[in-house]
Amino acid sequence: MTSCLILTAGDPTHPSGGHLYNQRLARALTDAGAAVSWHVGSSTGPLPAPGDVARLRQRLDRERPDIVLVDSIVLASALAIRRSGPRIVALMYYLP
Repeated sequence: MTSCLILTAGDPTHPSGGHLYNQRLARALTDAGAAVSWHVGSSTGPLPAPGDVARLRQRLDRERPDIVLVDSIVLASALAIRRSGPRIVALMYYLP
């Protein structure tokens, strides 16, 4: 089974366009048999909040997802972990 970690910021249940897209994507992945989990960073700005990258790396080491889907609002976090192993897919529907 493929495991996917969706990396975003803010409340992923908030009805914004990006969160609604992420929710639909997560539902489609789950329906296709993938295990989907969420990692919510604490910053909505262009740079990760202090500790966000370290917490993300710890989670990646612990869970070892096959793919990390990155909401463009947290793109800097993805750049910081790009050598951690999993494939990274950037969802660029909002340019930071």
